Amino acid sequence: MHKLACSSHARSCSTRGPLQLQPTDKVWPSLQVEHTPQVHKRVLDILPGVSGGVARIMVGQPFDTIKTRLQVLGRGTIGAAGMPPEMVYSSGLDCVRKMVKSEGPFHLYRGTVAPLLGNMLLLGIHFPTFT
Repeated sequence: MHKLACSSHARSCSTRGPLQLQPTDKVWPSLQVEHTPQVHKRVLDILPGVSGGVARIMVGQPFDTIKTRLQVLGRGTIGAAGMPPEMVYSSGLDCVRKMVKSEGPFHLYRGTVAPLLGNMLLLGIHFPTFT
């Protein structure tokens, strides 16, 4: 234990350990925490959900498009029964090759708007609700 030098402050002269700050001490007001406005908190809760919805659809939509094409025009389906063999898909990779060659790469994202808006809304509500 050590002795602190005496000064006009009554707590300075003691044989206690380290000095404990009390709310009445002069140092306490400088430890204020900045408060974020409630509107900013809501925006910061909603934005990750919305961006997660966008990412989910932008990554997953081409796979959904290929899956749907294979279900309708894949080898062995009813839709492919009356079609010429060059229009029937034998695999997922064959579907991608034929789609990109005949329709262009942006057709992998056909029908994206409805799921995009739905997921943005869904996850935009989901994230702030459960955080």
